[in-house]
Amino acid sequence: MNVFQALLKVIHVFKNKDTVRKHELVFQREMFEYLIAKLPTDEGEDDGIRLAGINMDVELSSDTQLVFHTTFRNADTQDEDFRWTDHTVTAKLNGTDINITVEGPELDEVNAHIIAMFTDCLTSESE
Repeated sequence: MNVFQALLKVIHVFKNKDTVRKHELVFQREMFEYLIAKLPTDEGEDDGIRLAGINMDVELSSDTQLVFHTTFRNADTQDEDFRWTDHTVTAKLNGTDINITVEGPELDEVNAHIIAMFTDCLTSESE
């Protein structure tokens, strides 16, 4: 099971917590924290794009999609000129594939960087 599939399962339990036994809810909360720790952090300083923060939006996430809010620092290679940009990343189940879209400013190809970063993370094995 990859990270995306495992997070979808956890979200399903969270959304249906009234019908889940307490020990299962505790286990899923621990699994959620474990999986969230696998999300990217502080990546890409060498190309001027650096992840500054990431939050998963449990309310907007569902059995078929995960929603994240991110902040990136976009800088030139000399780290002299930079801007902070906020992005919403949505990963949707599309058959057996994951379709990742990014909403937010497109500076220095940051959206392609975000898609690649989330694809690598979400398709990795959850162990």
